Amino acid sequence: MLKEDAFKRILADERIPSVVERRISDTLGNLPEPEDIIQTDKKMNASDIRRRRIFHPGRTAAAACLASGMIFSGICITHPVMAADIPLVGNVFSNIGQSLGFGGDFSSWAEPAVAASSMSAAADSSATTSAGAVSSAAGIDAASAETAADGGAVAEAADTDASSVDHPLIQTTDGTSITIQDTYCGGNTLYISLIIQSQTDLPVTQTMLCGGKPLLNLNTSLARFSFDDPENGGTTIGSIDGEFLNSKTYEGVIRLVNRENDFPEHFRVSLDIRDILGSKKDGTYPEIPEELQQAYQKKLTAAGLSDEKYESYSDEQKKQMDQWWSDMMEEYSRRYPDRNNPDSPYIYWKIAGPWKFDLDVTRNDSDIIHKNISVKDLPSVESLTLTKTPFELSIQARNTPDSVVTGSDGSMTYQGERYFYVLTDATGDWMAAPLFADTESFAVKDWDTSSVTIYAMPYMQYMDEIKGEHVRADGSYIHKDWRSYLESYALWKETVDF
Repeated sequence: MLKEDAFKRILADERIPSVVERRISDTLGNLPEPEDIIQTDKKMNASDIRRRRIFHPGRTAAAACLASGMIFSGICITHPVMAADIPLVGNVFSNIGQSLGFGGDFSSWAEPAVAASSMSAAADSSATTSAGAVSSAAGIDAASAETAADGGAVAEAADTDASSVDHPLIQTTDGTSITIQDTYCGGNTLYISLIIQSQTDLPVTQTMLCGGKPLLNLNTSLARFSFDDPENGGTTIGSIDGEFLNSKTYEGVIRLVNRENDFPEHFRVSLDIRDILGSKKDGTYPEIPEELQQAYQKKLTAAGLSDEKYESYSDEQKKQMDQWWSDMMEEYSRRYPDRNNPDSPYIYWKIAGPWKFDLDVTRNDSDIIHKNISVKDLPSVESLTLTKTPFELSIQARNTPDSVVTGSDGSMTYQGERYFYVLTDATGDWMAAPLFADTESFAVKDWDTSSVTIYAMPYMQYMDEIKGEHVRADGSYIHKDWRSYLESYALWKETVDF
């Protein structure tokens, strides 16, 4: 079955508002390269970044969402209510599970969240039977809440004061409470469901939507794992996939990925949620001051150069243009120092924390399939691993030793060839990643994954030329035979059966 709507949203080459174009351009130019690209690709040089910023503003509608709040998603689960002392607002996974990027029925896999044993001895008596479980639905008794969980009902519970509850899975700061509810850990992915409740109205109508979903994120917040190097600063939590229940309640799921391997069988995760951020519907960065733009253009004119002809110039000319652009942006950032902050007030509203949680997690190995693929004739790549859980399929590359250079300070830099991996499902459909996901993870529910074909594409050619050419603005396919089309560009391919 063709996924017209998905491709229309993610790949259609359509114009978008100039405010969003600027946000995309600024984000692509200033964000550090994602971990998943750094692992398998070289870092882009200045001209690569600049070329994409100048010549591909607003390439896709999905880029607007990426620029506002990146790349995490969620799941679906119900469980019986097991702790009557916790404020309840309707079971998160049963309420919104089917609308999430990695959706499905998780009733056989997810578990009630377990507060780490060192958190609070006082929690033992109230959570002995629940093992730290947090039920949902606010301001109703346990029997009523169990009915809500089983039937998927949503309780109208905005007036409940969660700040009065003493429980290690509920934290309240200045009238805003976060409740941790369930976890599911499969393969290299961990999902955590949560509920945000405020004593005052949340800025619902001020929040930008992407694919119909409010863009909330935890860009300034960190997750730390017990198996990490103690010197590791932590992993940025990123976006939440969820929705507002009412003006005072939001429920969603955060998704954390262990890039190197599967999670250990047992581990602890500490969540340091510093701020809740929402992308402003009318948010925009300040304009680059006119005098800075004029000074930049004056330099180009004096040298007989223009941005529109950038690709036709010599490497030396491009280098000079890049320097002039960098000089302008450096001065721009000096005048607006908050512009590049992960909680920039120009594009985010903020509710300040902190909220801190320690959770004990057990990996669930049910229905996890790993496929290890030896790779030949693809420089810098030794092997690929496909991991399929009941809800997602992910791809990881293992690089050849000579593609990674170790510096004098012990840091490692990837110096090998760069690839973008495209997957097609058993029917030949091009597998687009869900809206709140990294580019190497795919939702099982959207595709026929009884078998998949992997295509290794040249990274820059894919990003600059191929992406967007295989689907029209109305979502219809340009090429009917997807495998033949991809094979004309691919450097390597392999079909894997599950």
